[in-house]
Amino acid sequence: MKRLLANLAEYLEKLTGREVRLEPVETGKLPLFLRERYTLRRAEIFGREFLLALDSLGEEAPSAATYANFAELLTSHLGEPPVLVLPVLATHIRQGLIRLGRPFIVPGSQTFLPTALIDLRERQPAPRLPVPKYLSPAAQSVLLYHLERETVHHQPLQKIAETVGYSPNMLAKVKHELAAAELCESFRDGRAVLLRFRFERRELWEKALPWLASPVRATHWVRWENPPQGILLAGITALSRMTMIADDRLPVHALSHRAHRTALENGDYRICADRDDATARLEVWNYNPTLLSIRPDTVDPLSLYLTLKDDPNERIQDQLETLIEQFTW
Repeated sequence: MKRLLANLAEYLEKLTGREVRLEPVETGKLPLFLRERYTLRRAEIFGREFLLALDSLGEEAPSAATYANFAELLTSHLGEPPVLVLPVLATHIRQGLIRLGRPFIVPGSQTFLPTALIDLRERQPAPRLPVPKYLSPAAQSVLLYHLERETVHHQPLQKIAETVGYSPNMLAKVKHELAAAELCESFRDGRAVLLRFRFERRELWEKALPWLASPVRATHWVRWENPPQGILLAGITALSRMTMIADDRLPVHALSHRAHRTALENGDYRICADRDDATARLEVWNYNPTLLSIRPDTVDPLSLYLTLKDDPNERIQDQLETLIEQFTW
């Protein structure tokens, strides 16, 4: 069940572009055989709240009708219809559930949420989105990937999704965000939808800057024997590698929030109350810093700039200007 929960959390994050909280739901009202089979969670997906029933024995269900009966029983005891979360699903059972209109999620594979899809259809044709206060982490990482790693200009959304590790649905949202901020436009080439940025690299950075936010969602003092695998230097430590500024006494590192969660579960480090007991300062990022990293051991320079741009230290601000000026545009 832990694996199914973890797979569900990861899948929903890729699908929606943000972390989806899976809140536990009391199962005391359920008969014993349902409590043993199903774990209940509540989550907001596409702006709607859903009751999720995670089936630890999904591979043993012989038919779509069996799943439908389980869903009816759960509904009668809980007072609302659940979304079945299944570890695996045979094609013929999937088709049967769709015919019966029973919502389901197979993490990493498929989502069938008829009510959410109806909501999406009601918003079609999609209106022009307002300019966001900030780009989402997904949109920001796609933009920075284009500026720092390799161009996604004139690339199909499907190919971009495969490159950056987001779902095609998420890339459709990214496309709308970047277009709303007037940074890019999309066009069709046959059946493919392609992105076309409206500015060259330096100008694109300057136009985008008002909508770019620090990727840091939390910071912790941590103690470890050795840094976990995949961790990168960040903050003033990374800035000291790229400019003439001196490093702090304790190094600064960065991990994605997903990697941070896994590292804590594995006991790779512990969080400290203050810096006196710590061996490092850890930044937990909204997106994966390794996706954008140019150097093997440090975060990318443009994300680094965003993490420090509001620091009041004049020395840091002077070196940030140097960082941007020496960047290869």
